[in-house]
Amino acid sequence: MSDPEWETFGKAVMKLWPEGGVDGFELQELAEKHKIILPVPGGFDPDKHTDDFGCAEAGCSWFELNYK
Repeated sequence: MSDPEWETFGKAVMKLWPEGGVDGFELQELAEKHKIILPVPGGFDPDKHTDDFGCAEAGCSWFELNYK
């Protein structure tokens, strides 16, 4: 596992921000691209993961934080 790319992530967010903000989909894409979050192999597993919003189904894309 490689370290998150915080500086490039921050710069990418700031590039989008002045023109109306960053929506959740863009933020997720940037977080994945810059290794802030990492995809979980096999996706969501209701026996292992907690879905705070209650909309994930088994196998749905799921991510874990790449930092503490």
